[in-house]
Amino acid sequence: MADHENPEFVMSQVKLAAAYKAAGDVREAISLLEQTLAGSQRALGTDHLVTAAVRSNLAAAYRAAGELQRALPLLEQAVADAERAIGNEDQVTLAFRSNLAAVYQDIGEVRLAIRLYEQVLTIQERVLGAEDPRILGTRNNLARSYAAAGEVRRALPLLERVAADGERLLGADHPDTLSFRNNLAAAYHELGDVQRAIPLYERVLADRQRVLGDDHPATIVSRHNLAGAYGEAGDMRRAVALCPLAPVRFPGWPVQPDPHPARRCQRRDHAAPWAGDRPRSGEPLAGRV
Repeated sequence: MADHENPEFVMSQVKLAAAYKAAGDVREAISLLEQTLAGSQRALGTDHLVTAAVRSNLAAAYRAAGELQRALPLLEQAVADAERAIGNEDQVTLAFRSNLAAVYQDIGEVRLAIRLYEQVLTIQERVLGAEDPRILGTRNNLARSYAAAGEVRRALPLLERVAADGERLLGADHPDTLSFRNNLAAAYHELGDVQRAIPLYERVLADRQRVLGDDHPATIVSRHNLAGAYGEAGDMRRAVALCPLAPVRFPGWPVQPDPHPARRCQRRDHAAPWAGDRPRSGEPLAGRV
């Protein structure tokens, strides 16, 4: 317990768990974070900010394991503790609130997610300024929530802004910029404007192949999306050319086999372009899911 009295030791355990999670060993991350949370609660107290950070990271691990009902109460408590300890407008509090919004969206409580993301965005724009790169992820996630609620036209101006700002503030090849551009293409695609979606999909696929590699899950998402857009535009030759590499399963993308390759390209999972295209996680203290 003496080790857990030192917040730096506790956060070192959180970082180690994050490394396990990044390496795909989610169960090891969960085990370590559960032990760390118990020790932090005993040594630092249940309402200490570091304990709240451990809760948020444990919730992220539960979410990665698909255990959303275990993640939810941890995040609700982390938000309440952070609000009490450092206030509503601290960036750590806002990160916890964004994490909670993400889990609400995962469990189908999209309206709750939208309300939280809107609160976070309003505070960030006032406190950080509209040009702060940290706001890009919030705008992107709010747009994803609008789309999940069937309000794609409401999402579109946010995505257009995020795609442009991401390229300007982060760089054209930054993984988040590629995600923002993919989501903008997906919005055009969802609205039936495949002629605007296709050039964006083509650019994202080429950039992801170059930056991330052919086998990266995000590259596979791009290949699926572009194949679907080609199919819906009636360009079966190019759609079929992408299909041999497209039917690969990975988390968040339920591929359904289809005996006819052209139809498999054309039958797009409408949720898919939004799945897995959140900005990357931040530092452990912020505990972004």
